[in-house]
Amino acid sequence: MRGWLLGGSITLMLVVATLKASSSEFLFQIQRTNGTAAIAIRGLPGQRIAIESKSVLDALNPTTWVVIDQITLNGQGSYSLERPTNTVSEFFRIVPETNRYWTNMAIIPEGEFSMGSSDWGPIHSVMVGEFALDCYEVSKIHWDEVRTWAMTNGYVLPVGKSFGNFSHPVHSVGWYDMLKWCNARSEKDGVKPAYYTDFSLNKVYKSGSTVPYVDWSNGYRLPTESEWEKAARGGNPEAKYPWGIGAEIAPSRANYAETGIGGTSPVGSYAPNSYGLFDLAGNLEERCWDAIGPYPSERQVNPRGPSIGLNRAIRGGHWNSIAISCRVDDRGDLGPDNWGSPFRGFRCARTVVR
Repeated sequence: MRGWLLGGSITLMLVVATLKASSSEFLFQIQRTNGTAAIAIRGLPGQRIAIESKSVLDALNPTTWVVIDQITLNGQGSYSLERPTNTVSEFFRIVPETNRYWTNMAIIPEGEFSMGSSDWGPIHSVMVGEFALDCYEVSKIHWDEVRTWAMTNGYVLPVGKSFGNFSHPVHSVGWYDMLKWCNARSEKDGVKPAYYTDFSLNKVYKSGSTVPYVDWSNGYRLPTESEWEKAARGGNPEAKYPWGIGAEIAPSRANYAETGIGGTSPVGSYAPNSYGLFDLAGNLEERCWDAIGPYPSERQVNPRGPSIGLNRAIRGGHWNSIAISCRVDDRGDLGPDNWGSPFRGFRCARTVVR
């Protein structure tokens, strides 16, 4: 839905616009005072939008919109501006950035946070660059769509399973399979893949069970452990669970052992965190790229885990986990298998290229 303000005698209008690409809702407050339009915008941190205007005289012409500002909402998910109006009456609208690159992904803004806990110490400062993360765990229908393409383009991938219909997250796919599926998703979308079997990054990883070389520049990939935790915290450094400070886990907020479902829920069944990310606590544990190891004590910038080690990090808890295992700072680990488990799934990340 688009929001409109017609100038003249109207001095204040409250507009709500739902942007499907990021599953986010924006609230716009626009006021005309002495020929000035004051616009305050609230939404998801890192979301990119354009503000457009045109004269009321051009109201019936759909091609006369003029971009007056292109913005990225700040770390608090807000932005404000004042614009002198050029006519007595003027239309305004907001438009999401129309780019298939980010469909169903949320942009996580660059920032520093304290990673670790009393159980998983030491607590240390981590700087993470801007990246994008799937709003949902990879569903069975999404897995199948990409796999169908992949199997006719040189990939070897399992069928995968789900507890319910195709809206449930896919499970019983291994860590190596997840990497190959990420590559197939990239190639299907016309993007340079992330994972390769050679150091020169020429041979795309499509089959077998090997820890690949990584091109971190653009393709779909598993998030690093630090990316996952930063996204799960939702911009709230003191949060224990994804929904913010003081928002404890409960059966109304996540699918975990106490909920008693005995399997997964369809992706997105519970409320998201402030970045628009669903199911970061419970449903399925989510695989990360990093080899598991003790945290360092010194500050890190975009860490990608230890240089050696076999077991890989798992985050977020699953449908049969106790509450503490669903905390944003809790860690698990498992070997990089190619058979999977009914407790584990994944979501994809991408590096933001400006």
